[in-house]
Amino acid sequence: LCGDTGYLGTKLCGCVLTKAKQLSFEQLSVGMPINECTFENFSLDYYQNPADKAVMKKVFDFAKSYAEDLNPASQSVLFFGGTGLGKTHLSLAIAAAALGKGLGAIYSPAQNLLHKLEKEHFKGNGDGHFLEDVLECDVLIIDDLGTEFATSFTQASIYNIINTRLLAGKPTVISTNLNME
Repeated sequence: LCGDTGYLGTKLCGCVLTKAKQLSFEQLSVGMPINECTFENFSLDYYQNPADKAVMKKVFDFAKSYAEDLNPASQSVLFFGGTGLGKTHLSLAIAAAALGKGLGAIYSPAQNLLHKLEKEHFKGNGDGHFLEDVLECDVLIIDDLGTEFATSFTQASIYNIINTRLLAGKPTVISTNLNME
């Protein structure tokens, strides 16, 4: 649209904004195997028990449909269940789908997310914008919530992030090994 100038009149072109979101994701989600975890390479063959396979087929179909319809006003999602069921794989596939749609996405294991927030808050490390990025990104994906060391800071931070995003109507995808209790 912009003829590779980056501007449409006096406004940034969508191509620049899309690239900025992609670069932000890469910087904030460094080290995550996003290219290795797709809907295409998720295998239901892992589940030997027919009942488990049927449940995971429903979860997979839901996650894929969610990703296809994903937008900045989508509902939030909670994946829960034991280890090794595919929650992380599906979360990363949703992150890849978000990027493919030009959405600003942040994916982070809960421990890494909270570690970055603690460093920014207590040590002044970083540019001071990480919490702002987490609160304002189009889609936030928090993996393995509940595995972090619980302190009053981490609990308050998680509450603030989830509550702020819910009130703003921004989708958050959370996976946890904890049960509903």
